[in-house]
Amino acid sequence: VAAWIAAIAHDPATARNFVIAFALVHAMLWTVILTALKGAQDIPADVAEVYAWGRKFLLGYGDHPPLPGWIAGLWFRVFPATDWAAYALAMALCWLIAVRVVDHRRAMFTVAMLALYPVFNLKGFRFTPDLLQLVTLPLTVLAYLHAFRARTWRAGVWLGLAAAAALMTDER
Repeated sequence: VAAWIAAIAHDPATARNFVIAFALVHAMLWTVILTALKGAQDIPADVAEVYAWGRKFLLGYGDHPPLPGWIAGLWFRVFPATDWAAYALAMALCWLIAVRVVDHRRAMFTVAMLALYPVFNLKGFRFTPDLLQLVTLPLTVLAYLHAFRARTWRAGVWLGLAAAAALMTDER
C-alpha cells in the first residue's frame, strides 16, 4: 500500500485526484463522526452567529468583518442549515489549505498530516472567522511570495486581494 501511495503521490497526473479523493473521504468521515458526537448538542453560538450574518450580505456585522458571513451565506444557500453542513464547511476550508500550499508530491502527505492533527479534527468543526483565517493567511503569504518573485502589476493585484480577504476575516 505504501509503495502504491508513493507512486500515486509522485505522478502529478494522479496525485491531484488522489489528494482530492482522500480529502473528501476525510471530510465526510469527520462530518459523520462530529455530527454523531455533537448531534445532541446545540450549535455553538459563534457558528449560529456566522449563519445569521450570511442571511444578508452586508459590508460588516457589528464589530465583525464581512467575509465569514458572505461565505456562510453562499454555503447555506447550497446546503441545508444543519450541523453536518456547518462541519462540512469547516472541513472544506481546512482542505483548501493543503491543495494551495504544497506541490503534487507533498499534497498527499500534507492532507494525511492534517487528518491526524487534532486541531483540524476536534476544533475545526466550528466555522468561525478564526477558522477562515487558516485559509486566507496562507493565501496572503503565497501571494506575497509570488509578487516578490514576479514583480508584475497582476501579482500586486493578487497580493492586494489576498491581503484584503485576510483582513476581512480578522475580528480585532
